[in-house]
Amino acid sequence: MLRPTARIFPSCSRALALLALVAAAGCAQGIDNRPIFGDLTDRVAFVGAELTIALEVTDPSGDPVKVRFETDAPNLCKDGRCRAGIVTDQGTQSFHWVPRPDDVGRHRFTFIASDGGASARKTITVEVRSSVGYNGLPKFLQPLGNGVTIDLGRTPCFDFDIVVDDPDSPAVTISQEAPLLEGAIITENDSFSATFEWCPTPDDTFGSGFRELHLQADDGVNPPTEKTFLLVVRYPAKPECPGELPNVTHTPADWDSDADIRITAHVDDDSGLKHAPIVYYATSDPGPDPDVSRMAQVPMTLTSGTRESGEWSAEIPNPVVKNPAAGTQNVYYVVSATDNDDALGPCDHTASFPAVGTSRAVVSLPSVAPAGPTPDPCSPCAADRQCGGAGHACVRMGNRGDAFCVPTCVQASDCPGGYVCPPEPVSSVDDARERVCVPDAGACVVDEVSTCADDPQEDNDTRALADTRPALKQGTTTSLVSCVSGGTKDEDWYRLQVTSTSQVEVSIDGNDASDLDLMLIGPDGKTLGVSETTRSDEVVTTCLGPGTYYARVYSFGSERNTYSLTWTARAASCNAPTACKADAYESDDGMSSARAVDWRKGYTVAGNSICGGSDDWYRVDLVAGDTVAVQAEFVHVTAADDLDFHFLDANGADLTPCSEADTSTCSAFQGQSLDSNEYYDFNAATSGTYYLVVHGFAGAENNYDIRFWKLD
Repeated sequence: MLRPTARIFPSCSRALALLALVAAAGCAQGIDNRPIFGDLTDRVAFVGAELTIALEVTDPSGDPVKVRFETDAPNLCKDGRCRAGIVTDQGTQSFHWVPRPDDVGRHRFTFIASDGGASARKTITVEVRSSVGYNGLPKFLQPLGNGVTIDLGRTPCFDFDIVVDDPDSPAVTISQEAPLLEGAIITENDSFSATFEWCPTPDDTFGSGFRELHLQADDGVNPPTEKTFLLVVRYPAKPECPGELPNVTHTPADWDSDADIRITAHVDDDSGLKHAPIVYYATSDPGPDPDVSRMAQVPMTLTSGTRESGEWSAEIPNPVVKNPAAGTQNVYYVVSATDNDDALGPCDHTASFPAVGTSRAVVSLPSVAPAGPTPDPCSPCAADRQCGGAGHACVRMGNRGDAFCVPTCVQASDCPGGYVCPPEPVSSVDDARERVCVPDAGACVVDEVSTCADDPQEDNDTRALADTRPALKQGTTTSLVSCVSGGTKDEDWYRLQVTSTSQVEVSIDGNDASDLDLMLIGPDGKTLGVSETTRSDEVVTTCLGPGTYYARVYSFGSERNTYSLTWTARAASCNAPTACKADAYESDDGMSSARAVDWRKGYTVAGNSICGGSDDWYRVDLVAGDTVAVQAEFVHVTAADDLDFHFLDANGADLTPCSEADTSTCSAFQGQSLDSNEYYDFNAATSGTYYLVVHGFAGAENNYDIRFWKLD
């Protein structure tokens, strides 16, 4: 009787062990049992920035696989401690390395995967580049500032150009990273620019009043450059909104300094601010009614006090320091603050200083660059002049494109403690070529620096990292931490596995050290739910089908905050949210296609809908003295459900004006309230044709039933 085939494998394993580095083609009936590497290609790394390589390995026999590595990079391990290594987490293996200045160059890394018998090898090259000076990374040039604002009273959509600079690449790919903005479109213009377009729906605009746009520029060689822009939506509040406007106090002044222009303001509000005040600025006069969507913006930082009463500051880039020969330059700016009177709706108030027009600062430079005191090494800068003149330079450092002041040097003794003087000169932001003092770690901001103790769930700062972590179990997970790491705000992403159609609830409960917010994100990166109050207890509830979802916890403020996260999935016969569907009466969205109403006999129609900004029109013929009553019944939960009436004459003139651009004439007595249902009765002064229009305020969508009848 023949022995089972399985009994042959041990001898094959012994043969492989004896052959050591020789890769066997298989010794059991020609079967290759070596582990198989997934996609593993050459990489580019930067000094001071962590390089992480996911090691995807499968084994034909299903045996567990362990990976080790060999390299020609010197001095990775010393005194039993290694600067590079392979980390195993729940069966997933990844290689981690933070290069130092003496690692600059090309190094071979060979990864060896073994299942205890068969083994496989894969060799790649890692090129380590200096983080000082231009290092080949794409750099975002537009939009200017930190984001863009739209006023829904002026325009319903964001529309701006994205421009990237990358001199050593033939092209870059500009894309949106998760969390994605639903409906946003990025259209390529040329090899280094694209146009961004997004028309936010009411579900997008209510709540915090802003969204973050996460952009990525990839040249196909270097690690992608990421940039976060703040998209702010100003929503027109109706007159019946309760609460008072914030009080913004600021003293304008001219600016005679090499430093960036520092703007300070004091803001008071009884309910607290919804988000940080914003400084909008321009170098040309925007006129008496400035359109902030055409101005650059910089969010302010709370320097003292609270969001109810606090001092805020921001720095506007100095427009003269890059071109001293230009002399003086005017900078026009507005300080704007939005309160939190309505956490989920449109009843928030925005106040600006000045209330009309803009403030102006005349910016000039001292006739001679200051000799001292010079900024501390690693202070942020935009020009060499801001670093104190001769003996100092402003150089780009790290993989984010930021620039810092550092001393120049000829020899090691010219540098302060903790800094080295590399032999090669680098270009400053003003194109001066000099040797400069570089921190021992190789950059001013190093990924491995941590300023607070994080939680055991790390590293989960991105959706990709969350995929390397085990899915979070249902129930409550405690002792979670939001904090600053390496000078960057900490985000926490958690993978949630939903096995059947369920009503899902996710909540967080933190303290008041910072304002934590919560977002639920789908497998395609789109946002499914948001909770952004001024507190740190947030909850999102929605119906989801089976699949992988993500909870994203992020903060307003950068203080360490401990919190717990609870999530449950309760099986339910519910449907995931679907797009609003047009009713059977379309097209009735204009004067010529209006539905004729026999109101004298009574007219009642159920199952109407307002979708996608399409209004419903009804035609009523009246004789002087007639009074017609109309009522729409619908459920108003948030401002995304807000339907209004408009009564027009035969020429299309609005007899009950109420618009997103001017809400001062909106009235609940003419069917323009902030509640469920609307009612209006109209008495005709003259005979003729009139029109009743049902309108979704600021793009609101809803289903409704409508009734017309005669009032005696």
